[in-house]
Amino acid sequence: MNTIEMLWNDFKAAVEILPKPYFEYTITERMDNLCKARKAGDDVMENAWFSSVMLNYKPMIMKLYKQHHLALKLELIDFIDWFQGAIMQAVENKSWQDNSKNCNAGTVITQIVNTRYLAAAYYESNLAIHKANFATVSLDATLDSETDDTRLDLLESTFENPADQYNNVVAIIQKLLNENKIIEAIIVETIAFNDCMKVESKTVKETDDEGNLKKYKSISSSFWPYRVVQILSNLPANYADYFTNKFSVDKKKFEVSLQKIRTTSNPKLYDFLEGTQNYLRATL
Repeated sequence: MNTIEMLWNDFKAAVEILPKPYFEYTITERMDNLCKARKAGDDVMENAWFSSVMLNYKPMIMKLYKQHHLALKLELIDFIDWFQGAIMQAVENKSWQDNSKNCNAGTVITQIVNTRYLAAAYYESNLAIHKANFATVSLDATLDSETDDTRLDLLESTFENPADQYNNVVAIIQKLLNENKIIEAIIVETIAFNDCMKVESKTVKETDDEGNLKKYKSISSSFWPYRVVQILSNLPANYADYFTNKFSVDKKKFEVSLQKIRTTSNPKLYDFLEGTQNYLRATL
């Protein structure tokens, strides 16, 4: 029996002490009881209710693993850890218990997994790819101080942890939404989470101190406005659902702004992009 099988067996054993079979409780009921046991300091019941929630998500964990593990180079245990972390984060904020938010505990857990873990994992993966593919090979190459590298300005920060970098970008987007700058937020999301860089390669020839000709290849990258406009011109049909599930924004207002982007000419989209860049430079 491997470690994963043992883990699921432990979950199954833990729920045996529940008053009735775990599947007869809704996710919200299980999460409410988990919170109560945690508050009471009852470790045994806390583990039982926690295990009952994990057992519910086993099919979803397996589905996400099959869909994403090759692209992300992750193991099944990583996906299991995502859900364990999401459950405990949900327990900490208890947002499903806020009637004004009109959501259940299952929705909260799924949203945390999709935004805090899955999206962050792809961001970390893409960041690693960019670092690998867009590194400047020349040791003598330096960044021009006036280089307009907007994507790197957004993604690079004092945060070393990719998840923290991801959260920093999300915070910028949410700040724009809070200021009702929805078009700007869409543009920032496009820049931050898509490949908007142009890669250029050139052969450099130099003569060393001894008169020998040396050749090497210099690979550099720069922000590519054309690519941003191309993406904005072809946003998928489900983009509104994707964005509004990820960020807090009035859906009707968002759809108005999104429709404006969909019906705007490319020259005007360049204007929107430049305005967004100028705003970020002035405020970040």
